[in-house]
Amino acid sequence: MTPTQFAEALYSPLADRLVLTLAHFLWQGTLIAIVVLACGAICGRNVQRRYVVSVFGLLALVILPLATFAILGEQDAGNAFASSTNDVALSDHIEGYDGLLRPSHETGSAVFDNPGRPSYEGGFLSSASPWLLVTWLAGVLILSLRLVLAVASASWLKRTGDIAGEMLRGQTERLSRKLHSRTPIVRVSRQVTQAMAVGFFRPVIIIPTAWLIQLPPECLEAVLAHELAHIRRRDLWINLMQRIVETFLFFHPAVWWLSARLRHEREMCCDELAVSLTGRRVE
Repeated sequence: MTPTQFAEALYSPLADRLVLTLAHFLWQGTLIAIVVLACGAICGRNVQRRYVVSVFGLLALVILPLATFAILGEQDAGNAFASSTNDVALSDHIEGYDGLLRPSHETGSAVFDNPGRPSYEGGFLSSASPWLLVTWLAGVLILSLRLVLAVASASWLKRTGDIAGEMLRGQTERLSRKLHSRTPIVRVSRQVTQAMAVGFFRPVIIIPTAWLIQLPPECLEAVLAHELAHIRRRDLWINLMQRIVETFLFFHPAVWWLSARLRHEREMCCDELAVSLTGRRVE
């Protein structure tokens, strides 16, 4: 895309609709956060229910902007159709068609010149729309780079490190049987400082090499149970969706609040599942 084409795209009706969608998300995101907070309070100490509420809140963050964008598109199409119908009627019954349909900008009734423009024509959003859109695109680009680097780093970690020893493999197989899930590969690596599960289709559990001598076998088993719980619950996919939402809706504090809440409750859920597997709450 050439600079001229990019500049024209910033002033297009589609760009205006996108900015208006993001503007609507300011109150939509706040409403979602209030509902999640209220429902979480009703759930009390039930971590699993609070987690489910947060997941539905995350889905709402995805669905509402898409629905708003679609609705605004239908409205624009309806306005364009109505305007074209009026054009035909006026051309049949009124002489001086060109003069009537193109009034001066001072009258503020240039609706026939561009029927696809949203209803906020002439307001703050209309004048600031190109700058708001450029700012949003810059934020999306930066956070997209963060997401790409995170995925590349996870992919690199999957291929590095050493295969875990017999003790860890045995513990993993036993815990996987309890969870009725496939046994993942376990690696030990000097490149990480905490245990993690990476990969979407073939997850791998990575344990810091130093933990093999710092932690007793009971604690290592609890760590494995926690990471296996992440894999069993499909948390890696939910985390990916969180990152995507953060990338596109980064400008709303409610997005970051809900994402942090979701991560905290996810860890609590995995801890509960790990305790049920090992029976060792302290570890």
